[in-house]
Amino acid sequence: HMIMVHNDNNEASTAISLLLRSFTRAAVDAFVIISGYFGIKFKAKKLAKLLTQTWFYSVTSFLLVVFLLNLQSFTINKDFLAFFPTFSRQYWFVTVYIGLYCISPFLNKFIESSSKKTLQKFLIVGVVLFYIWPTAAYLVNARHLVEDSGYGIVNFSYLYILGRYLNLHFIDKHNCSWHFRNYLIIGIVLFISQYIISHILGFE
Repeated sequence: HMIMVHNDNNEASTAISLLLRSFTRAAVDAFVIISGYFGIKFKAKKLAKLLTQTWFYSVTSFLLVVFLLNLQSFTINKDFLAFFPTFSRQYWFVTVYIGLYCISPFLNKFIESSSKKTLQKFLIVGVVLFYIWPTAAYLVNARHLVEDSGYGIVNFSYLYILGRYLNLHFIDKHNCSWHFRNYLIIGIVLFISQYIISHILGFE
C-alpha cells in the first residue's frame, strides 16, 4: 500500500512538472523571438557590460557560498572555471545569448539581403532540420543533427531570424484573445503529448 502511495505521488509530481513546463518553457524562446523582432544592435560597450555583470554576480555568489557560508569546499582544479562563468557556461542562457549577440550583425546582414521567399524557405528547412528531425530522433533514442535540446546557438539563431521575419514580412490580423486561446490550446496539447510519450517510452 505504501509503495502504491509513493508511486501515486511520483505520478502526480511528474504530471504537475510536465504541465508547468508545457506552459512556461516557451518563455525563453519568446524572449529570443522578441529580440529578433526588434533586432539586436551590436555595441561593444553593451557586450562588455553584460560580461562584467555576469562575472561579478557569479563570482560574488560563488565566493559567498564557499568562504562565507562554507557550503562547499574550494579546490582549484574543480572550481577554476567558476571564475569564467560565461566561457564555462555556468549560466547556459547568458552564454548562448552572448553568442547570439556577437553573431547578430551577420544574421542581420543575411536577413536584410534575403527576399521574403528566401527567408520562408530557410525557416521551413530549419523547422525540419532543427525541430522535426530532432524530435523524431528523440522518440527512438537516436542521434541527430543538433543535440543541444534547443538550448544552443542554433536554436537561438533560428528564433532570431524568425523574429526578424515576423517584423519585416508578417502582418498580424488577430487580436490578443485569439493568441491567448491558441497559447492555451498548444500548452494543453504539449502536456498531453508529453505525458503520453513519457509513459510509453519511460521518459520524464
